[in-house]
Amino acid sequence: MARKKALGYNIAAPVLGVFMHETRIGTLGQHGSDVWFRYDDWVIDDATPLQWRLSIKLPIQTDSFGHEPTLVFFDNLLIESDTRAALAAATKQDASDVPGLLGRVGGECAGAVSLWPIDMEPPAQHQYRPISESELEEIFSERYGERLASVQLESRQVMSGVQHKLVVRKVDGTYLLPLAGAPSTAILKRSTGRYQDLAANELLCLKVVEALRLAPASASVIGGSNGLLEVTRYDRTPQPDGTISRIHQEDFCQATGRIVARKYQQSGGPGLGDIAEVLRRYSANPPEDIKRLIGVALANVCLGNMDAHAKNFSILYRPDGPRLAPFYDVVCTEAYAGLDAELSMKFGHAIDPSRISGADFERLAKDLKVARRAVDEEAERIAGVLSNELDSLVSEVSSQIGATAILDKIGDIVRRRIGVISAALSRGDRQRD
Repeated sequence: MARKKALGYNIAAPVLGVFMHETRIGTLGQHGSDVWFRYDDWVIDDATPLQWRLSIKLPIQTDSFGHEPTLVFFDNLLIESDTRAALAAATKQDASDVPGLLGRVGGECAGAVSLWPIDMEPPAQHQYRPISESELEEIFSERYGERLASVQLESRQVMSGVQHKLVVRKVDGTYLLPLAGAPSTAILKRSTGRYQDLAANELLCLKVVEALRLAPASASVIGGSNGLLEVTRYDRTPQPDGTISRIHQEDFCQATGRIVARKYQQSGGPGLGDIAEVLRRYSANPPEDIKRLIGVALANVCLGNMDAHAKNFSILYRPDGPRLAPFYDVVCTEAYAGLDAELSMKFGHAIDPSRISGADFERLAKDLKVARRAVDEEAERIAGVLSNELDSLVSEVSSQIGATAILDKIGDIVRRRIGVISAALSRGDRQRD
């Protein structure tokens, strides 16, 4: 992706300060309709500059980054749904004004980054206010996101994605709203009403991924099958002294240089092979992370998760090195009529999960640059675990939040897909080394 020269921008007049772990590392500015980013000089001179790198696509350098690479990283921090329009209306800004919106809600984002107007910086002391379940119900019951946008502005928080989301801190069962960009520990979200029992759906899917030992995000449901889904933030670590540490992350739109509109493979976004290539180059443990990637690709096929696009995969910059992040936003979209029936990322050649064959296993192995037996063995393992544990997982979720038809529907989809995977494994084009 081409970068405009620094001389095209007035770097003496930035709009926002960009912070990592509450330390300013650079500035974000605007030149007409273009945006730019520049690292502060001290970052370049630091003995360990990589700890301050925002993104693989924004390497530490002296020159400023031009519009395209800057937009890719920072626009991917913002929400995509009608809440973005509500935020823009509430702040009297255009919905495409990335610095303008982040200047109001960028205090608490995904990862360790936060953004503040150039004459401000993160507060020295973090503050919170209690937020009751009845207030949460009021916030999420409003259809078009105006109430949610108001609370996000109060909190200076934003989380990317399409669903309505609010980040909170949870202490001894009590929810606290972060104020002025204070760090959070959980994400609360709910469907806007189009998709019935979405919380139950995602909870079961995450339980399945957990049973497959693929390390998903931890989740629970508040208020029954159509209530709020609470997801523990894996990019936050509570400390013994009561503070919360941020851990940096970037999603695979950011890591591969794609704007939000390119999150789907069919529209130019990354596929599983692209994710594997990034992991091979940057992960602290490429073999283990690529094995997990194979596993979750198979899990998404079995679960009928057609919406596993690039923003639903991330790199987490852990203290022991970059790793494929815990999986999140895993939903059986196949359970809802009218949604896309094609996989967001090809499984080998296949986009129809009901028609996967051994040839697709072979193609996936080539895409990921692994031995075919690695795909076969993971498929065999996953089919076995699901055959043995699916019924108990459905019963477990039903006992937690109440029986609902969506759970049985997901169970039926998974059973059919186990048959597809098993048939692909048993055909003559299966390869063993």
